[in-house]
Amino acid sequence: MTTASGLPAVRESLRLALLDAPHGSPLVVELAEAAVEHYALNYSHHAPGVLFDEVHAARGLLGEALAAPADGVTGAELRRAAGWLSALLGNLAFHLADRSGARAHLAVAASLGDRVGDDRLVAWTLGSQSMVARLREI
Repeated sequence: MTTASGLPAVRESLRLALLDAPHGSPLVVELAEAAVEHYALNYSHHAPGVLFDEVHAARGLLGEALAAPADGVTGAELRRAAGWLSALLGNLAFHLADRSGARAHLAVAASLGDRVGDDRLVAWTLGSQSMVARLREI
């Protein structure tokens, strides 16, 4: 599943789970977290543009469930996953020389991380934001 052709399968599994539970469920949370892990662990195996498109599509699938989650726990866990997907998008945008996009995605990631109390996500995002800011100074 580390080929470009395997990437859509991760997103498709998430899409199917959301069709069954549009407001989220433990399975949707598990698949969203698995998607984050898959994209992060295989980050260097894909061209940044290809991976950006897949991560962006996967994050987009979470919109309805984030707007009206099945319950508070599901909503928090989906926000955490969406935050990590946004962090990955920020990093990918940076690698694609889209600094304004990187700043936007990283701001969303930091906000979601702060909202759910994920200090690791917030710290990671702040580090990435400083990388983007530092490059602007050079």
